[in-house]
Amino acid sequence: MSGPKRADVQAALNTAARAAEASRAVIAQTERDAFERLSGRLRDVLRNGGSLQASLSDAARLLGGIENAGPDTESAKQALASAGKALDASMRGTDAVDRSNAEADVAEAGARAAYDGAKAEYDRAAQALRASGSHYLHDQMAWAQSAQRKFDEAGRLAQHAAQLRASSKKAVTTSIEHAEAAVAAARRALDASDSAARAAEQRMRAAAEAARIAEEQRRAATSAVAEARIAFDSLDAGNVDKFLPGARDRFSDRLAAGESALLDGDHGAARTAVAGLVDEAAELRHESAKGRQRWDEARAAALAAQGELEALLASVDVELIEAWANDAMALSAGRSALADVQSLISSESFGTATATASAAHDALIAATVSAAAAHGQDLRRREIGDAVMDALEDLGFDISYEDGSREAPLRISGQTATPDGRGDFDIEIPLNGEVDFEVTAPEGDLSCVNAIHSLQECLAERGIGWAVTDWGHAEGHADNAGKTRTRDKTQTRTRSKG
Repeated sequence: MSGPKRADVQAALNTAARAAEASRAVIAQTERDAFERLSGRLRDVLRNGGSLQASLSDAARLLGGIENAGPDTESAKQALASAGKALDASMRGTDAVDRSNAEADVAEAGARAAYDGAKAEYDRAAQALRASGSHYLHDQMAWAQSAQRKFDEAGRLAQHAAQLRASSKKAVTTSIEHAEAAVAAARRALDASDSAARAAEQRMRAAAEAARIAEEQRRAATSAVAEARIAFDSLDAGNVDKFLPGARDRFSDRLAAGESALLDGDHGAARTAVAGLVDEAAELRHESAKGRQRWDEARAAALAAQGELEALLASVDVELIEAWANDAMALSAGRSALADVQSLISSESFGTATATASAAHDALIAATVSAAAAHGQDLRRREIGDAVMDALEDLGFDISYEDGSREAPLRISGQTATPDGRGDFDIEIPLNGEVDFEVTAPEGDLSCVNAIHSLQECLAERGIGWAVTDWGHAEGHADNAGKTRTRDKTQTRTRSKG
């Protein structure tokens, strides 16, 4: 009668990769913390937007009551209506963020539950193995294999949860960008409304003054010059000078010529000088408003990217990245990039700021993923090292140990009691788990073969399988000599993958 033996079941148990959960937990916690910080940022922006909605309504009512409305008034009304819609849309956009986050929460809960189920199955098999004999452990082997399958499924669920969490974080970042742009549009609309109201008041005064002028030509010239003056004064000087440099100066020169001709009584020259200025002012308002809108939207995108990078920097596991990431400088590079982004935003280089922040964010995410994976490999390497040390101790060796890092292997030395060190083991385990070790033996002394076989048997009982790939000068004297290469050395070198 045959069946799985204790060593077989123990080996199956050890293949249940518990280190994968450590990687998943690190990444999930980082993404959750980043999402919470970004959500707080979104709530702050939306509070600012909510406080502006009443002001937009008040401004719209004020403009609706103006009798001497001009192009600036209609433009301001349209800006108020557009800004109100943008704010309403940004408020409603939080529903998509909440749904995305809820989906990620459900997926993570499912992954945790799957892992707990796999761990329970693993513990069941391990307990049954301890309470059993040495042979024919069919049930224990089945439970161990079931635990492995459940660990694999938990890993797939964790990966799906991570994808959903990334989507929820991107959704909240997009909502922040839209909300920032909506708030900026509302403020622009309120500024335009104030300007239109002042222009209407000036227009009423000018109309009253023109009504008192009896002579028709003078009245027409006075009205034309007054309209041109009102149009000039209604311009947003900051926006026009910033986005259309020189335009206000040219406008002002023609207006000054018209006002001078009016004072001189040359009414025809006055009207000629200011002809078309009202329409030109409308075009300047339109173009400068578009320039301000593009500026505000680029700034909103840069601020959102900056916030995303800040949230990630505040959330990552610093020690994990510095010890285990492929790019050990990703964290310091991210901090440096954040300072650059802040400087770029201050200098209004918004596009470069957005690109810089996004690149640093992606690099830091990649570093977190690589660090979590390497940390998981180190946990597995430690399990192998523990099994090797236990086996050497069982064989009567004195053990010394040196922990490994990402670059340096974990080192184990097993010393015999012989003064010449004959039979000593020197073992190195790099991060990938492939073991390289030497057994000290003089040329012609083949006793090391038995020592290696004894170590292989002890490790097999602990679920660690070793395949020797190079027997050195013991070539031809080992059971698996057909798989070896001959080396002319005074030591026997073996390689095994645990």
